[in-house]
Amino acid sequence: MRRSVIFCSILLALGGTAAPSPAGAAATLDCSTADVRHELTTSTDLDPSCVWTAGFDITASGVTLDCQGAQVSAAAAASRSPPRSTPR
Repeated sequence: MRRSVIFCSILLALGGTAAPSPAGAAATLDCSTADVRHELTTSTDLDPSCVWTAGFDITASGVTLDCQGAQVSAAAAASRSPPRSTPR
């Protein structure tokens, strides 16, 4: 199986403009959870020094995932089922 690697260098916005958190900044995920699949319901920044291997489920509108140059590997996510569609 070919290992696919994606380098994130731009913001990924789904569902329109992201609403700022009450503190004015997005939550940051650190390397200690880089091998855990994350469900994101608020705007989030990734620690750019990590290789993220388990994937992300963005389950709310207006969420921005800022990869900040982090490496995201799709190899671990390849065996997962396809993404679900959100009803319109």
